[in-house]
Amino acid sequence: MGQVSERAPISWPGVPGRRSSPPGAITGAVLRAARRSAGLTTARLAEIAGFSEAALRLWEYGDPPLGAEPTACPAGLRAALRGADADPQIIGDLDTAIWCDLIVTGLTDGLHTYLDEPPDPAVLKLLAWAAAGVLPDYYLPHAHRGPLLPPSDVRVIAGATSCLASETCPGARRYGAAVAALLAI
Repeated sequence: MGQVSERAPISWPGVPGRRSSPPGAITGAVLRAARRSAGLTTARLAEIAGFSEAALRLWEYGDPPLGAEPTACPAGLRAALRGADADPQIIGDLDTAIWCDLIVTGLTDGLHTYLDEPPDPAVLKLLAWAAAGVLPDYYLPHAHRGPLLPPSDVRVIAGATSCLASETCPGARRYGAAVAALLAI
């Protein structure tokens, strides 16, 4: 998915506020959609995967983010979902969703985070759902149909990507421009 570069936290010019959504909101929505595509309750998936139902509910909410857990945790959930015949495309989006949550967290927390190349189309697809409610077709009827992020977070992300689009670093500029164009939909 590319290299991540970070500098010290900054304030994006003209962009007030901090993130108001859970730090794992995108991954949580993908996990919930995968579970629903298999026809599983949270209790049943937790049992199959060997996690507590409370932990699974928190991951689906996005706090704590699934991406902050040891690697074996997402791998165990993917294996349990595959074994329960969840939609393979949705399962395949779990790692991309973790990446998207890291990008959103970096942008909303004022970190100068960017990829050294334009974002992967899979990242843009999930960010379009998160910010604008553009749900990928294969998620129907298993997922929330609106944006995953509140308007306040989308405004911060839009302002941050506009700032990145004007950066002198070509990688930051391409990345910022791609995400800024996505948010203009």
